[in-house]
Amino acid sequence: TAASNGFTVAATPSSQSVCAGTNAVYDVTVTSTGTFNGTVALPVTGLPANATCTFVPASGSGNFNSALTVTTIGVVAGTYPLTITGTSGAQSQSANVTLTVLA
Repeated sequence: TAASNGFTVAATPSSQSVCAGTNAVYDVTVTSTGTFNGTVALPVTGLPANATCTFVPASGSGNFNSALTVTTIGVVAGTYPLTITGTSGAQSQSANVTLTVLA
């Protein structure tokens, strides 16, 4: 949970399946709590080999939404847990999603 002056990170859908070579898109929502109005950056970890990703926007302040697009060209079929972590200074909050790539 976020501190009284911090932020939360959520992502939908929590799980999705795509054919290899196509894109998966997650909607990431950052919500500030209390008086927090810092800039939150959005890295993701757990991407499979050969996958690439973009956040639009890659960071923001206050309450904002970001679209995470994962491109699966050259990715081996399988299920991959991804962690989207919002970071701002020493604060961080995470949301977990699952990506399943079909052959």
